Amino acid sequence: MSGTYVVRPQVKRDIIRHATYIARDNLDAALRFRHAAQETFEVTAVTPRGYGLVKPLQGQFPGLRCRPLKRPFELYLAFYFVREGDRVEFTRVLHGRRDIPRVYPKLKDG
Repeated sequence: MSGTYVVRPQVKRDIIRHATYIARDNLDAALRFRHAAQETFEVTAVTPRGYGLVKPLQGQFPGLRCRPLKRPFELYLAFYFVREGDRVEFTRVLHGRRDIPRVYPKLKDG
């Protein structure tokens, strides 16, 4: 069974930015990163409610969830909303060591 999902333009920019940074040291790892992101989107779409809400941001972004990318890139987090009909809308991919409650509201899709 496969779920449906949409990747907002900012997510594509996030992935390119992270992959470019990783490629400075290891091109193969950068390609694996992009593949891991894609796999994460596909798996999440099948069971979108399987990951927790981002509690510090529920006041500003009700329903925002996140999950780590597939190994070995689990320090990167995919943020998403579950929309009508369990369609998943990915909004950002950020490194987990960032101050997410401070940074996420400033990083809107543009």
